[in-house]
Amino acid sequence: RDSESQVIDYYEVQIAKGMGIITQQHIICSQHTVNMANEFDLDVVVLERNILDVLVSLRDFLLSEEMQNSRKRFGGFLNTGQQFLVDEEFYEMDDSERYDFLILYALPWYIHFHMTWRKYHSFFKKPPLRLTYESFFADIEGSVKQILSHCDLSHLNHKISECLNPSGNTRLNQGLP
Repeated sequence: RDSESQVIDYYEVQIAKGMGIITQQHIICSQHTVNMANEFDLDVVVLERNILDVLVSLRDFLLSEEMQNSRKRFGGFLNTGQQFLVDEEFYEMDDSERYDFLILYALPWYIHFHMTWRKYHSFFKKPPLRLTYESFFADIEGSVKQILSHCDLSHLNHKISECLNPSGNTRLNQGLP
């Protein structure tokens, strides 16, 4: 059974309808995802990553200062959201053991993610735009144009440069006008 945290919330989408909201979620695709996208005309963009890169990035993320602080706040445990917990034992492992742990407990979720988006792709009224991290970061401006076009927002292409190279005092997680 899929975790409730990995589905699109029907009531939240109803509330946000017509507000022009962009959200980022790490979710697998399911019939529920397809139904929500079709019912609410959601523009879906799927950013996928090379599975080996996922393991390295996930290990680095779990070892990051941010995660170390979170782990201390939550009694030594980290809930990754990908259906596995990390405890003190993970941090006592050497890198080889950490990779073995991630392959055993994390990799299945990522494989499931990739396969569900592949499986349900054709059921969307408007198929999701699928991008890879490699292609996205090889041409960020071109990728953003592709996303805007997919979302029928090409009229905002002139804002891309400003958003990618902001001037002045900006805050993270705060949109530009």
